[in-house]
Amino acid sequence: MVIFLKKCAALLLALSLCLCCGCTVRRVGSGASEESRSNASLVDTRRATVNILPCDAETGRELEKAAAAFMQQYKDVSVHILTLESGQDYDAQLLKRLTNGDDLTVFCIGGQQGMADYEKYLAELSLQNWVYLADDNALQPVTKDGRVYGIPAYVESFGLLANKEILTEAGLDTAKMLRYDGFHQALKELDKKITGGELREKYPSLASCCALPASAPLFLANFFGNTLFQEEFDGDLSAMWKAKEVVLEPETTEPARKMVSTLSDFSVYYQNKGAQTKLDAGKVLEDYLLTGKAAIMPADAQTVSALRKSGLQEDYTLLPTPFLNQEDNPLVTGISMYWAFNQNASQENLSGAGQFFNWLYTSQEGRVYLDSMKWINPFVEESAAQSDSLSRQIRAAYTSGVSTPLFCRAVPNQWLQLFGEQVRSFLKGEVKWESIMTLCRKKFMQLRY
Repeated sequence: MVIFLKKCAALLLALSLCLCCGCTVRRVGSGASEESRSNASLVDTRRATVNILPCDAETGRELEKAAAAFMQQYKDVSVHILTLESGQDYDAQLLKRLTNGDDLTVFCIGGQQGMADYEKYLAELSLQNWVYLADDNALQPVTKDGRVYGIPAYVESFGLLANKEILTEAGLDTAKMLRYDGFHQALKELDKKITGGELREKYPSLASCCALPASAPLFLANFFGNTLFQEEFDGDLSAMWKAKEVVLEPETTEPARKMVSTLSDFSVYYQNKGAQTKLDAGKVLEDYLLTGKAAIMPADAQTVSALRKSGLQEDYTLLPTPFLNQEDNPLVTGISMYWAFNQNASQENLSGAGQFFNWLYTSQEGRVYLDSMKWINPFVEESAAQSDSLSRQIRAAYTSGVSTPLFCRAVPNQWLQLFGEQVRSFLKGEVKWESIMTLCRKKFMQLRY
């Protein structure tokens, strides 16, 4: 009965959005800052001014287009997308704005860890329209004592992007690549055919099995770190979040080490691991995967979105990363980022923010811009713009209930940065894996408590 009522409520809300996109945000803190906005370029006479700090520059550019369209419809709300400073990580910039009293309305947090880091700044969002459209799994990381504090931004997945045609031409069966042993054997067979020239006539640019982007520590930490906690806590995200320590024993960390080494050994610059640490995911996608120089690359949500923007997504599949030697290694999927509202903003500005995000995620007009970002909407069924095979694959894994959760969103960001930096050092032969685990075990305790 509860589910039925929730579905009915969601339908009525969706139908009503074309008439009204209002919402209620509950404030539990002090009043708005009196300091002027440093990023606003115009003196705006509209009722509400919404200042949003996006997670990255690309997201900011896409949101600017959506904000312009929104303001054409909603004349009493002004939406400003703030510019990220170069050379500083997101958390440092965010904390600076929050503590300096900048007129910031909306910012990004990463699940349970984000809730813990920014709890005193979070406005309650339980009464917003979109809450009725979200599933419980999406809201669980940003729910405390039955109250919701974040808007799920998009469905993310980690996996291995692979050129379907090259794998088929090489006689490789992706179904046999879901176990680690099968994956490793497939890479050996593909490498033999590449070096032996068997694929040169059809794929003259193909030079290596894989291309490993290893320049960004957080990319490495998110991709390889997830399995550390998946193994140790047997897939239970809540158990990991409540844990007072991590053991990181050899038997649970060995799968991650093997996958790091395997992808590196069959990757471009395999004889110069230091050069691998200079490749970022965007360059690997554009210069190696899309050009046919490599057949496989590790990918996160941004990489998948970039591939879908290229229009070539139907040529590729997303393979689960076979860390474990078991029959079923599911895709890692979940909500990696949430929009949070600053409870110290004025009620008018918070209500304006609610109007904008309800419009973006649940109205037909707003979803056009969400689709242009190539984000997988966590609230609605796939649209025509999200009906490609990659988005269907990720959405199916997310809704199936058998995917691996995003453990790294419940880990302190400083720990992720440290682990990623250590993986880069491991690739260059500067540190042993056992030493990394010892350091990361100690640092986890220091940062968590």
